[in-house]
Amino acid sequence: MALRARQYAAGYGVASDLVRANIHEGLAGVTVPGQVQAGFCYRIIAVGGSGVRDLDLFLYDQTGREVDHDRSPDNFPVIGLNRPLCIPPGMPPIGAQLRIRAYSGHGAIGVQMFAMPFNGQAQPVMAQPGMVTGPVVGAPGVVYAPR
Repeated sequence: MALRARQYAAGYGVASDLVRANIHEGLAGVTVPGQVQAGFCYRIIAVGGSGVRDLDLFLYDQTGREVDHDRSPDNFPVIGLNRPLCIPPGMPPIGAQLRIRAYSGHGAIGVQMFAMPFNGQAQPVMAQPGMVTGPVVGAPGVVYAPR
């Protein structure tokens, strides 16, 4: 995870614990529910071990609508890299779910969230009128902010 964090989350702070799991090809995968805090932009990185050849990452809002995904054919998907995932200040904590799925292979995985303060320049991700959503990693009901 440290290598991928340096590559894809430079300038971001750690915003969650590293969540670890074992995953098997073709099954439903691992789902991690939680909440995010307003005033931050987020990146989520998942990393598969040597037996995981293709790992996919999906982000859903609290209504179950897919907000973003990374289905690139690799074992280190990143959400928030190609499109900013930001929640402007003043919004309440927002619930969402992250799903990690092995498209090819099986084995150990890790997923972690990184954040930086929202500077007002990135376009927030809108789920529906008046609701802004962002990525989630962690235990249900836990609001993560940069440490």
